[in-house]
Parts: sequence; C-alpha cells; structure tokens
Amino acid sequence: MRKRKIRPDVDRFARTDVLSEVRGGKVVKHPWDEKIMSRQDAIRQRYLDYAAELKRSGAAADHALSRQIRQFVNDMPAVETRRHALKNELSELANTRRRGAEQGVDAEGRHQTRGNDRTR
Repeated sequence: MRKRKIRPDVDRFARTDVLSEVRGGKVVKHPWDEKIMSRQDAIRQRYLDYAAELKRSGAAADHALSRQIRQFVNDMPAVETRRHALKNELSELANTRRRGAEQGVDAEGRHQTRGNDRTR
C-alpha cells in the first residue's frame, strides 16, 4: 500500500496517537518499548561478554578482536522504535515550521510577503 502512496490505517492511527501524546505533554509507556530496550541491552551485553572473554586470552589477535567488538557495540545506534521515529519526525517538522515562521518562509519554502508589499 505504501508503495502505491496509500497510507494504511495503522500508520494514520500511530501518527495521531503520537501527536496527541506530544500535544498533551504526557509520555505514554508501552510494554513493548521496555521489551525492545531490554532485548537490545541483553544483545549488547552478550557482545561485551564475548569481548571480555577474548580479552582474557593470551593471543594478541584475540585482544584486537576484543577491541573491535567493544568498538562495534559503542558504534551501535540507539534503539529507535517506530514511535520514536515518528516523534522525531514530528519534532523536526515543528522545528522547521517554527524556524520558517521566524524567517518569514511558509511550509513550502516560499518567502511570505505582507499584504501591501510588492514583489518585483
């Protein structure tokens, strides 16, 4: 449906839900968010456990691999659910509109003119 530029109801409902949450100023906790975070923490910890095991080895190659694994974990992006992505998208849109309003630019990026101003 998305490829055909049709927005599924689930997308529309999620966006509406996030908008009402943001406008209301209340953070709604969802049990799946906690499970996602817990699972990601467990995965990262498992990598770090393997790195620690390699570090205890006497081989230089194992020490190098241990450093690479720790760097890999450090470089992993923060966990972002679809709700987080929607919130970030809406926040960026609001910031863009606010900056545009401050600069006199409408949502399409055109400069706004006042009623009596003439453009040449």
